[in-house]
Amino acid sequence: MTEPVHVDAHHVRLSAPGRNAAYPRIEVLPDGRLAAAVTHDVAWDYFVGGRWTVLVSVDGDSWEACNDPSLPFNWPGSSTRERHDRATLVQPDGTWLATGIVGWQAWPEAEAERARAEGRYVTPTAPPGLPGFIGVGTNTLFLQKSTDAGRSWTRREVELPAAGWTLGLPRNIVLDDGTIILPARQRSRDAHRGQFLAIRVTPGEPDLIRVHPVPRDLDGVIGSEAAVADLGGDRVLMLMRADATRGGDGHLLASHSDDGGRTWTLPLATDIWGRPPHLLTLADGRLLATYGHQRAPFGVMAVLSTDGGETWDVERRLLVAVDDHPEQSVGYHPMTVQRADGSLYTCYYRLHHGVSQAHAVAWNLPS
Repeated sequence: MTEPVHVDAHHVRLSAPGRNAAYPRIEVLPDGRLAAAVTHDVAWDYFVGGRWTVLVSVDGDSWEACNDPSLPFNWPGSSTRERHDRATLVQPDGTWLATGIVGWQAWPEAEAERARAEGRYVTPTAPPGLPGFIGVGTNTLFLQKSTDAGRSWTRREVELPAAGWTLGLPRNIVLDDGTIILPARQRSRDAHRGQFLAIRVTPGEPDLIRVHPVPRDLDGVIGSEAAVADLGGDRVLMLMRADATRGGDGHLLASHSDDGGRTWTLPLATDIWGRPPHLLTLADGRLLATYGHQRAPFGVMAVLSTDGGETWDVERRLLVAVDDHPEQSVGYHPMTVQRADGSLYTCYYRLHHGVSQAHAVAWNLPS
């Protein structure tokens, strides 16, 4: 395989120096500004607790804290993990809607035996800054709505099939009819068994929630963290993490749906090695997959597809961010947005000597 192409990039630190920070999110606001959310004082591995910090920027270089309650990142949630993983949108009638997986929750230590008796996973490390608490896996999907610009909210919760834990990831899409597709993954308490779910949430009266399975192979090998992309005409692509700890060899898996996310093909290996993926449909129609690359060269990479993800130009991989400190979580959880001028902005986090930091890169596709 050829050497990756270095892109012209400008690097920015999103998190405060000296404080653990991970799982950054990024989006472009309707007025063109960038909004980012970073979780400070959080364990990089299980993401329980932490302090949710929302930032805004005009130029992507200088950032300031923002408490504007109208920003979706500032909408209320039951935990930092829920806020991170959820999908948010303002519907055509002005309704604010948030939906996703609740995820890890902090429970009192005294509840540990009850959690295990219920088959829930209990994290081996305690949540930072929460003495006397444990991290517990939950299996709850929520749908939260406000019709008065956030002054009041209604909330519906649905229990998914019992598992050690269920987690989402902010890699959702919204179809033309307003249906939200959420990728979610489940594991047993011993982590030896699991399944992958594609959740369709169609707002309306009533709101429709449908949970659809993604197939597994004969050995039960399934993907993990996933991203989805709307290809148009009810066609949806899913890329799934599948490294050694998830039963794969590190190459991303691809599954396709031709009916708007109701049924999915058996996931097959792609030529993309890394984890986890993020998918973005560019203004010119091409697909951009951004992913962490946890072997030399360590950092964040991206590849392009001109045929809806059927093939990827892995011979022209783009090295978006490179890191001189190779560790397992270098260039982890990248997300990319495209601005009105066509430029790209990618956020991610890195772990070095036990301290995680959130970073961002402003860059352009090479001509």
